[in-house]
Amino acid sequence: MVKIINFSEYMVGPKGDGVADDSSFLQAAIDELADGGILELGGADKIYRLNSRVTVQEKTIHLKGDGASLMQGFNGEMFVFNGAFSDPVNVEEVYEDSPTFADSGITRVTVLRATSAQHNFKVGDVVKIVSDDLLEGSRQATGRSGEYSVIQKIEGELIFLSNRLRDIDKYETNVRVAKHLDKTITIDGINLTSALGALQLNWAHGLIVVNGGFRPVLKNIHISDANGPGISMVGCYAYLLDNITATNLTNNPALSQFGYGVTDKGSEYGVATRMHFENVRHGFTNNANNVPAGSNNFWRYGRPAYFTVSDSTAVGTTNAAFDTHEEAYAGQFINCIARGVVKGRSSSGSGFTLRGKRLLYKDCRVYDSTVGWQILSAFAGDTNDILIENCESYGITSATVSVNVGVNGSRIKGVKIRGGKHHTFNKFIFAVDSEVDVRNTDVEAPFESAGLDGPLRVNSADLYFDELRIDMSQSKFSNIQVIKIQDRQKPGNWSIKGRRLEVILPDGVNGFARGDGEDATGRLIVRDLVLNRETPLALNLTGTSVISSSLFD
Repeated sequence: MVKIINFSEYMVGPKGDGVADDSSFLQAAIDELADGGILELGGADKIYRLNSRVTVQEKTIHLKGDGASLMQGFNGEMFVFNGAFSDPVNVEEVYEDSPTFADSGITRVTVLRATSAQHNFKVGDVVKIVSDDLLEGSRQATGRSGEYSVIQKIEGELIFLSNRLRDIDKYETNVRVAKHLDKTITIDGINLTSALGALQLNWAHGLIVVNGGFRPVLKNIHISDANGPGISMVGCYAYLLDNITATNLTNNPALSQFGYGVTDKGSEYGVATRMHFENVRHGFTNNANNVPAGSNNFWRYGRPAYFTVSDSTAVGTTNAAFDTHEEAYAGQFINCIARGVVKGRSSSGSGFTLRGKRLLYKDCRVYDSTVGWQILSAFAGDTNDILIENCESYGITSATVSVNVGVNGSRIKGVKIRGGKHHTFNKFIFAVDSEVDVRNTDVEAPFESAGLDGPLRVNSADLYFDELRIDMSQSKFSNIQVIKIQDRQKPGNWSIKGRRLEVILPDGVNGFARGDGEDATGRLIVRDLVLNRETPLALNLTGTSVISSSLFD
């Protein structure tokens, strides 16, 4: 029988008045709950102040708020859940094979050779494989390899996984595998905040931390007025976040105050949906964890991967509304909206900041912001394969899509823009040391300031387009061009190739394509260019220029 505790009536102890410290009573009630128990907090009139950390240790509970509040009353993480893994089994070899599974034919998977056949794994177990090898392309100095999988087959000491490990060459040092035990938490219907004065006292810790949850569920939660992350999902498997709101979280990195609404630190298969954020640093962000070699905290290994953020909005964030760091892998943002993100203190001013690999942005929108999508690279090869599909922007003041490498010798490859409609007062594409492919896209570019670049800006980059339509007819200044090329540092390292480009120019535009300052040497090839008026086609450009055009009145 599931045990239910009504916390508001528990031991005549908790006050729920926002003044008295209720942390010891809440910890006692959680400790008393059996595995799978329910703790009812008692309703919207209750504010439980926690002056010390409350921890759920390796058991499943359901925290039911019905509108009750938890108030952080000290400078530390307020509520922490720790999941559980089985005792780790050492792995002496990791390799790929193509076994035949019943009813599934031949597939290519990873095989683990354990040091012994004496283990308790079974087919269908969710396991995590970790090693002390450092994560490649991570900003965390001691981020280490790790990822989840499902056991498909067992033959003695051989453990066949259901997939190929994505970083298979990073499992060489102290490789271990453990089952992720079915210990989890559900939190439903609570409010989270910090005590008055937290900002003046420079507190800098988050509110709820879920470490290693197995399919944890957090829903119907409102977070406000705190100095750290509202919710941190650390190394979880298949989390669900639903109907999360966060407002007024401090953004002051100098004091280690990172007011994220939600942060995903090395989880996999997470889904976050129907979220709303106002005046926070990032609404959603992710990265990896630092972990000491040999740690048994398996949730701290690995990178955030296979995540989905959908149907969510962010307004007036103090940094990028939605953010991914270098460790992100195979995530997607679907039907998300960012508005009013402007460049300021510690802020890129972007609706989306993208770092990582194999990221998808579909049906997303950015309004009244400095940058729409800012694609960055901090380590060689850490950002590639980005797809922006059927997205929309309006009122962008710097660049709709900015692709900019931050490390010498690196190059961002595989940036694709497919469909969509965009409105910018400045650049549509700003590409530096990158490869960008744009197809079937409409752009409105009413330039409102003199001396701006033009909708397409290329610095030592390769740009390809097909069926691109640009309307510049409402521009207030004429000393602009469609394509601006700057190649002073890396002459001859750019190319622009495309077909079916249609441009509506304002009166007196000073050229179609122009180099910046001195001659820019590269390749400019445009087939089927359609302009509405005569204009010089290539200025300050040397190298190959092939332009076929159909000019009309």
